[in-house]
Amino acid sequence: MAAPRSRTDATSIMSTCAETIQVAIRVRPPVSQESSGGGTALALRVEGTTVFVGAKDEEKQFHYDAVFETTASQLAVYKSVLTLPIKKFMMGFNVCTFCYGQTGSGKTHTMLGDLANKESIGLAPRAMNDIFAFTKSHPERTFNMTVSALEIYNENLRDLMRDDAENRLSLREHRSQGVVVLNLTRLEVDTAEEALSVLAAAMKARVVGRTNMNEVSSRSHLIFSLNLTQVDKNDDLGVTKRESVLHLVDLAGSERVAQTGAAGQQLKEGANINLSLSCLGNCINALVTGAAHVPYRDSKLTRILQNALGGNSSTLMIAAVSPSQANIAESIRCVVCLPVLQSH
Repeated sequence: MAAPRSRTDATSIMSTCAETIQVAIRVRPPVSQESSGGGTALALRVEGTTVFVGAKDEEKQFHYDAVFETTASQLAVYKSVLTLPIKKFMMGFNVCTFCYGQTGSGKTHTMLGDLANKESIGLAPRAMNDIFAFTKSHPERTFNMTVSALEIYNENLRDLMRDDAENRLSLREHRSQGVVVLNLTRLEVDTAEEALSVLAAAMKARVVGRTNMNEVSSRSHLIFSLNLTQVDKNDDLGVTKRESVLHLVDLAGSERVAQTGAAGQQLKEGANINLSLSCLGNCINALVTGAAHVPYRDSKLTRILQNALGGNSSTLMIAAVSPSQANIAESIRCVVCLPVLQSH
């Protein structure tokens, strides 16, 4: 594992966004399917916070805020890239964290991990543990925490805390709140365990399917949101009131039809997944480069997350990639599409 690079690194292209947008790469270990298919040769190598991709005579290098090799632990990843954004969230700032990458690259493992194994829990449960530890350590304040779980499947919105057949939600522009999801269930929680229970139930309700790349492939984007309101107990006027939102987003995997074997409905799913991921990348790139226009309205994913992207919000993108030669094309596509890098 490599520690985050210095913010004065001259190779970074995010000089104006250094404290608000970060990108990290996590390389997962080869899996048995790759071994049996002869794809175990490493297609990329890591030096510090730089990833080298391709044959030596055509090798390209990409620089990130942090790079995690195959041996990096869940705890090491969390401490390196999400501890500070979570502290910012508890100070009243909005935070958005994405896990991005190819189907079967380890995104869900990074974001959620194994909830039954304390050592293997991912970013989301570790964040919730820290948040509720913070609330307990400040008895002088009153805290209110609500959670919601939203699925975006084929550009349709579904409340993962409801199981009725007519569960399709819509968006509306609110004058003071921005874009809101109408009728989305928001449940008040008092402990990390309660929040994790909601998250676990949402994961079970999510649309998944089998592809050639993954036995249980996420076919939708999952947005798990925590809304925090806090105020000093002796504040009768509300001048110390702080409101913030934390979005933890497990993105559906980017796909290449030739590798996933998708057809019919799965082919349509893959097309919508890739389109929304492209829209997200366009928005992040626009924010990084200081573009006059950020195309939030191009997808429902970016419209929903607009209040936690850009400005004084903190955005973290973690790209999970396979080290296998068999997946080299998609791994290159993944690292090239990420905004916080500079190739040589």
